[in-house]
Amino acid sequence: MTANSKENLITYWIKQLKEHSLSYQLNYIDIIIDLAGYETSIIPALKNIDHQLQWFSLFTGFPEENYIDQSPILIRIEWDKPKQQLLLHEIFKLFIYTPRVLALLSYIDFNKLSRYLQKLSEASYGNQVCLFRFYDSRIFPELMKDILNEEQRDYFSKVAKLWGWMDRNHEVNWLVCDHKIEFIDDIQPNIILNDTQLNRLGCISDASLFIDDNLYITENKNAEDIFSDIYALAIEANNSEYLGDFESYINKYHPQILN
Repeated sequence: MTANSKENLITYWIKQLKEHSLSYQLNYIDIIIDLAGYETSIIPALKNIDHQLQWFSLFTGFPEENYIDQSPILIRIEWDKPKQQLLLHEIFKLFIYTPRVLALLSYIDFNKLSRYLQKLSEASYGNQVCLFRFYDSRIFPELMKDILNEEQRDYFSKVAKLWGWMDRNHEVNWLVCDHKIEFIDDIQPNIILNDTQLNRLGCISDASLFIDDNLYITENKNAEDIFSDIYALAIEANNSEYLGDFESYINKYHPQILN
């Protein structure tokens, strides 16, 4: 990607976010930024650019609280604040080609929304509580498509008019939802994962890692289609009795993928 195409993509993404916000009579957009594993800290910028900027680490109050530079951060960008728009542009310069940004349009008060999304960032499996990285834009579409059950999907669809993300083809995607402001007062979200759901999340990881290790298979092809194909094979491998890792499964049963 050239510098110009990157800048054009950032401009287009921000334009889309602003237009959709205003179409719902909202003067702001909420975005979640996943900082895990990222070397450059954006926290100083959040603290210094505008004292009116609302932001919240989803690790607040968690054992990981001190690792704020590695936390998921919820930020509310107000469109009538030039400094905040500049911040959004700079954030996108860092993250535009990564799965680290998830946007949402919600009428809910920022403090309420922060605490609610924080609860969604934890999930239970058996007797264990784990980080639930729903804000990864590689994971979120699959969660809402067929991994979560109806009640669990409602935890996300009732608190936003729209969820938005940039897909693997660098195209903007929107999920239109049935937002209900009162929902957040009536529900305590509790994500409990079963074996099938946990396995599907593992399949997303297997497929993503396989593609990252074999990027040449995506050259001049639709990256979303490639992911769908590899994800389906990861599910196939998971449902089989094969004991090796996913790449060896591909080599044994679907070697044409690598040709």
